[in-house]
Amino acid sequence: MNKSGDKLSTFAFLFTDVVGSTKLLYELKEKYSALHAELHNIIRENVDKFKGKVVDTAGDGFFCVFDSATEAVSSAIEIMKCINRMQWPDNATVKIRTGIHTGEAKITENGYVGYDIHIASRIMSSGHGGQILLSDTAFNIVKNNLISEADSKFLGEYKLKDLNYPQKIYQINYAGSEIDYPELNTATAAISNLPSDIVKLIGREKDIDYIISSFRNEERMITITGPGGMGKTSLALNVCQEMKNEFNNGVYYVDLSSVFDISLVAESIAFSMNLNEKYYSNESNLTGYLKTKNVLLLLDNFEQISGTPALIVNMLSECPELKLLITSRIPLNLKFEKEYSLSPLSLPNLKSPADIENLMSSDAIKLFIDRAVRVLPAFKATDSNASAIAAICIQLDGIPLAIELACARLKLFTPQQLLQKLNDKLNLLKGNQTDRPERHQTLRNTIMWSFELLSDKEKRLFELLAVFTGGCSYDAVSILSEGIIDDENELMDTMQNLIEKSLVLRKDDESENLRYSMFETIKEFAFEKLSGQKEFLTELFRKHSDYYLALSEEAEKHLTGKDLKHWLDLIESDLSNIRTALSRAETSGDTETALKFCASMWRFWIIRGNLNNDYKLVKNILSMPYDDSLKSLRAKVLNGIGTIVHELSDYKTAYPLIKESLNIYKELNDNIGILFTLANLSWVSIHLGELEKAKKMMDEIFELNKNIQDKRASALFYNNLGWMKIMQGDFLASKDANLYSLKMRKLIEDKRGTGFVLTNIAWADTFMGNYDEAENNFLEAIEIIRNINDKQLLGWIFTNFGFLELCRMNLDYAEYKLTKALELMEEVYNEWGITYELLLLAVINYFKSKKSDSLKVIEKCLNVFKISGSRWGFEKSLIWKSVILIDKSNYKEAFAKLIEALDIAEFLHDKYGYIQIFENIALIMKKMNQQETSLILLSSAFKLRNEIHTPISKSDIHIHGYSNVSELKEFQNVLSAKEAIHLIRSYIANNFFKI
Repeated sequence: MNKSGDKLSTFAFLFTDVVGSTKLLYELKEKYSALHAELHNIIRENVDKFKGKVVDTAGDGFFCVFDSATEAVSSAIEIMKCINRMQWPDNATVKIRTGIHTGEAKITENGYVGYDIHIASRIMSSGHGGQILLSDTAFNIVKNNLISEADSKFLGEYKLKDLNYPQKIYQINYAGSEIDYPELNTATAAISNLPSDIVKLIGREKDIDYIISSFRNEERMITITGPGGMGKTSLALNVCQEMKNEFNNGVYYVDLSSVFDISLVAESIAFSMNLNEKYYSNESNLTGYLKTKNVLLLLDNFEQISGTPALIVNMLSECPELKLLITSRIPLNLKFEKEYSLSPLSLPNLKSPADIENLMSSDAIKLFIDRAVRVLPAFKATDSNASAIAAICIQLDGIPLAIELACARLKLFTPQQLLQKLNDKLNLLKGNQTDRPERHQTLRNTIMWSFELLSDKEKRLFELLAVFTGGCSYDAVSILSEGIIDDENELMDTMQNLIEKSLVLRKDDESENLRYSMFETIKEFAFEKLSGQKEFLTELFRKHSDYYLALSEEAEKHLTGKDLKHWLDLIESDLSNIRTALSRAETSGDTETALKFCASMWRFWIIRGNLNNDYKLVKNILSMPYDDSLKSLRAKVLNGIGTIVHELSDYKTAYPLIKESLNIYKELNDNIGILFTLANLSWVSIHLGELEKAKKMMDEIFELNKNIQDKRASALFYNNLGWMKIMQGDFLASKDANLYSLKMRKLIEDKRGTGFVLTNIAWADTFMGNYDEAENNFLEAIEIIRNINDKQLLGWIFTNFGFLELCRMNLDYAEYKLTKALELMEEVYNEWGITYELLLLAVINYFKSKKSDSLKVIEKCLNVFKISGSRWGFEKSLIWKSVILIDKSNYKEAFAKLIEALDIAEFLHDKYGYIQIFENIALIMKKMNQQETSLILLSSAFKLRNEIHTPISKSDIHIHGYSNVSELKEFQNVLSAKEAIHLIRSYIANNFFKI
């Protein structure tokens, strides 16, 4: 810093000053001198630390010079932090303000001289305690070099005392600093007529930042659009408040809510700007006045103004420094316009636990709590009322006005009670704040304001849209509006108008199906209007039911084909409409329509539904009165509900339902119906472990299909055969059957079936030790099933993938996949899948030495498998329970469980079950020093493994050791499975364990 002479040099100037020093001196008296000395030390040390120079001190103020603005800012931050850390005498609060500017000065014998020094001083003087302020030139130097813990905030453009031009001023935020300080102490306040009571908004920070950024990036006209009650005016006022120092000639609020004629807009602007009357009615005079002015105009409530807004176009064309912020429920559609559609406040995620801590990420919740406390100061949001608060905000679509009006009712009701009252939102949501515009006093008034601005055709279509639940497609609107709207062009124009007027929402869903919907509060208003037109409403209900029944029946044809995902997505988009139509049919006693919906929807419900709820729904429909003409339809629904129930793992309930369906089809001589119902019935029998009964049904399917030659029936036959062979431990036969099923699935382009069969092939391969081949099939199946979003099948894939990793003893991978599977199965209530996954997770816990935990879980699995009637699952649970009991040296109980498992294995003819039982009893014999018997049983198990192509896995080695495999191979007297079973039962006969 050795610059001197007459030449101007560039420096960074830093000024500091103690805020409230006189008061401190009075309060601390003689102690003030120590404080003063310590403060000077802090400033000098941190100026030196960053290579600065103290040029002058005056009282409590410092004037310092640095070579760079970066060093000046770093010094200022460190000074502030040191002051904040200090324990001052008598716990006094010490605050300094700082101002930094980069500019030119000369160094003379009397010190530094230059106009820029005064700029730095004036910037400092405008600040508050703890505040670090920068000029525009200083900020442009440091903005990319701030320390990691610091950031900046633009405060605006200010006219400072004795300076010729306004200065752009920035604030540096640092650790421990405030973010929002009072307005700067500037010589001239910003010019504006903004209301003094602008409320700081909750949840609109990003909206404010976006609009301000757009204006700073040269946008001239921004129109904030959205339905009534969204907070457009409040947002616009907050934007203006933030920007009022950036416009040299002012920021003005122009209320147009009572203006309906475009010719009166100029007068409203002139009046709001307090201009001479000559500008009131002469638009050219007003435009001429604004031509040289740097002004921001907020034109509030433009939607009801009729006529072409030529004034707006002329002003923007001829006034280069003019910017317009407009609020309107519809865009003006001008060339200068940038539309900003205001969305509702963010809603809580109900998938997370409904406690206040989790819900506070929602802006709607924050607003509710803030307004609730204003209405009722004693109000507290707690975990007990959190779910009610969340539900209220969701039902009100996150619309700020609706939330505020709801909070007004907290003087009467708790959140839980208020939630119960929300079925009549329009009458409930009223306020008594006299400072609100009349249209915002009630929710009904707010919507009515927009409704009255519609044309007759727009009103009719608006009312019609209330008949939909959860939105609708354009095609649905087109069908239902026949006879109301004249032609396609008129429909397009009318729909677009309703969207632009913020009464209808357009939304693109993930499947790219364009949808239209309404906020619930607006829909309730529209339905209220519709309810007074009984004939029209009845006709709409009929059209609505006909349309969605036709859609679901068309979709059903494709739910086993290549276009499965498209149709699943289409139905899922309109699931609420279908449920509404079905419910209406049930309520009105229309059995035929209700059965038709169930008959066409059951496949969808299995893939993407909530099985538990869907079962209850269909069960109710089946209890409706019917006549013989509906027998075939009823049979189809019985087969469907039976399928849903067996997916819920309630095989004992599923069997008679499907059996009743089969009996009806036989009565009607419907061979196709018989074929597919037999396939379902045999599937249930397999899961019940009634394999002989299943085999007879499958023989019947095979014979019947010789004439019909239905490829899908053939695929189901071999799929069922594959599962039967898995349960009998014949894995090679299972794989062969599933390979044929896969061939059929591919021929009929059944993607879902393909994914399922690939999983079953991989399952068989896992048992046979073909791990790499199995893994490849699992990965292919995941890709297919994930694409169609079938949670149940995806869960089944991850279950078996987890079993594969368990066989490899990759326990962490296995646990991850099984946990993922469990989450998916729990979503769809597949109890068999859930229980099987819990069993495998218990096995993992056993291997991780959490044996007590494993035993508790296996006990639960035994109970569930027993209740559901799953013999195979019950057998496997008994076998794994015995492993843990052996480990605990409880050989007697372990042997008893294995005998129980053996009874089931013999009933199923489960060869793999025999292997597991032989190996576990061999382990018991080994532990009890019955070495010869142990070796005999292990040899028999080893022989059986070779017969069914099932090698010893790492997990088998972990349990049974198998250190003597070579001895097993050479063992001469190997017993057959039947002989080994006889040997085991001889121990019971001889009361070996006194069982």
